[in-house]
Amino acid sequence: MGSDDALVDERLSVFDDEADLNDWFEVIAGSLMAVIGIFQLISPGDLVDPDVMRWFAAAVTVSGIIWAGHGLKDMAIKEVRKSIVLLEMGSKQGSIDYGLIRDVILNPKGLTQSS
Repeated sequence: MGSDDALVDERLSVFDDEADLNDWFEVIAGSLMAVIGIFQLISPGDLVDPDVMRWFAAAVTVSGIIWAGHGLKDMAIKEVRKSIVLLEMGSKQGSIDYGLIRDVILNPKGLTQSS
């Protein structure tokens, strides 16, 4: 199983753009921003005019939701990429190479063996 993990990591190394910790940070920070924004929407306080504070709170809430969603999207994309690589690796064992069959049918003279 170790060699399979190494193969998967090698194929996924093309997509190594950022660490997984960054995605978790985006989700946690975005959720925290959304919670703070919702709290300020419910009780805007006396720091500034309550209507202005509600507008700021709405902006913070939306920004937090977008940021958390972006982190979740990044995590989902990484899992989909890993699943695709694993499926491709599993389908190559003992399967028919339809691409080769197509190439032979389309260009039979170009793929003949010369002795």
